[in-house]
Order: sequence, then structure tokens, then C-alpha cells
Amino acid sequence: MSDSSDRKVRWHDRVAVIILCGGKSSRMGYAKWRLPFGDERMLDRILRITREISETQIVVAARDQQIDGVPKSVRVVFDEQIDRGPLQGIHAGMLALPATIDAAFVTSCDVPMISPAFVLRLFDLLTAEMQVVVPFEKKYHHPLAAVYRRSVLPVVSALLQADRLRPVFLFDEVKTRRVAVEDLRDVDADLDSLKNLNDAESYLGAIQQAGFDTADIPEGVLNQIRYSLNDQDLPSDEWRSFVQIPDAGDDRGKSVDYFRAFMGLNSTIYGNVAPASVINQARHQVFEHNPPNTPNT
Repeated sequence: MSDSSDRKVRWHDRVAVIILCGGKSSRMGYAKWRLPFGDERMLDRILRITREISETQIVVAARDQQIDGVPKSVRVVFDEQIDRGPLQGIHAGMLALPATIDAAFVTSCDVPMISPAFVLRLFDLLTAEMQVVVPFEKKYHHPLAAVYRRSVLPVVSALLQADRLRPVFLFDEVKTRRVAVEDLRDVDADLDSLKNLNDAESYLGAIQQAGFDTADIPEGVLNQIRYSLNDQDLPSDEWRSFVQIPDAGDDRGKSVDYFRAFMGLNSTIYGNVAPASVINQARHQVFEHNPPNTPNT
């Protein structure tokens, strides 16, 4: 039996997966859990992947949401109050845990490239004296890519009652292992398990990374990207010309290839203009030592 298989067997019956779906998705323009990703919805994909970790799966929705089409084995529960952030969702999910479950991995519904190996590593780091294992990057915690013991539930309840809604308050009050994200790259080289899709452009990027078609992208998401392109403060004519230059030097050529990969996804929609975030990244990459209008030496 492989090490990975052995770890799955060791944890399988004592852990659960909690998926939070209650966010407003205002920047996406569409409910993220319903976004198409290949031939399945985003939520269905995450359920399928995390089923390798545990068959005990709980979906937490906002009070006014209706989550449909999930397997009967998946329990859907609802936040007790609205607009209280992830701590409220963690509370609702943990209240629904069966008595046999000792700990749960908590994630959001918009991490389509989540890795089972990443989740198993966090469970492995949940030693007997620890109550939480959370990835940590500089000053930022990743509370929706973390493992929680059910023993934290009373503390979560007290924090909610006191309107102390930031997850870091929980980490400061219980026995928490903070894991540097760099120490997780051996199980998730690009840390894809930490990449949630907050806006339409990151969604397009994830679709490209997974090699899927963009034909089924919802109109609401396309409208968000159109808006961001029209609203950006960039010299659009200059950049439209630049991204169509096939051989502008080695460094520039690499960025042109990067642009064209994105333009190939949506050229008929955006008129061969890459998303703003891609333009900004390439602008930094290409002109870091050669600012616009400064000829190469």
C-alpha cells in the first residue's frame, strides 16, 4: 500500500470535509458554487476531489441560498445569521459533524485545483495536542484551507456571540499550528489548494490552467470582465498593439506568448485584449528595467 493510500485509510473514518458556499460572489457576478468547470460545476468538482479524503461532506450555504444537485450523501446546512463571515460558516459546519468525527478540513467552494495530498498533509500535522492546523504566509492565515478539531466549537460560539468575527481570534485562543506555505510545496508545488477564485479573471485563468473550454462561461461573469477592461486606467491602444507583436525580444516574446494564451480563450469576446491582471503582470515583467517609451539598449 502506498504512503498516500495508507494516510487516507488512517484518516478516512475520523475526519470530514466542510465546504463553505455562503459568500456573495459580488466580484464574480455569478454564484461561484454553480460556475461551470469542465463538465461539472465548481462545487461538484470540489466534492468529487475531497471525497478521496472523507465521505462525510458538509456544505454550508447562506440562509437565502438553495443548493441543488448535490449527492444525497452530502449534508447541506445553513448559516444561522447572515453576513458574519467564514467563522459563522465554520460554526454551522462543525455543528453538523457526526459524533464519530474528530476533525474537519474547511475549504471554500471556489478552489477547483485543490489537492488531496495537501489536505492529508494538514491532517498529518494535527498532532494530539493541536486543535487547528492552518497555512500561514507572512502575516496572512488561510482559514479556509485549514483543519479544525471539533473541540474548537465552544470557542467559535463564544467568539460569534462577542462579535469577534475574524478567524485569527480563534487561532490565538486555541492550540494552533501555523504551517508556512513554503513547507507545503512538496505536496502541492504551486500551492493551488490556496488559490480561490475571487473574480472573473482568476476564474478564466483557472480554466486555462485546467485545459478546459470557455464556451460555457456564464454571461454574468463575462460582463464582469468587460467592465474591468473598460474601467481600467491603461493605455489600451498601446497595449493592444504591443500584445500583437510576435517577436519583440526574448523577454517580450515570452509575455506575448502569455498574452496570446489568454486571448485564445476569449478573442471573439474581448477583441484580442487580455484581462487587466494579465496586462499588469506582463507590464511589470517586461518593463521592469525598460519602462514604456524607453528604447532597449
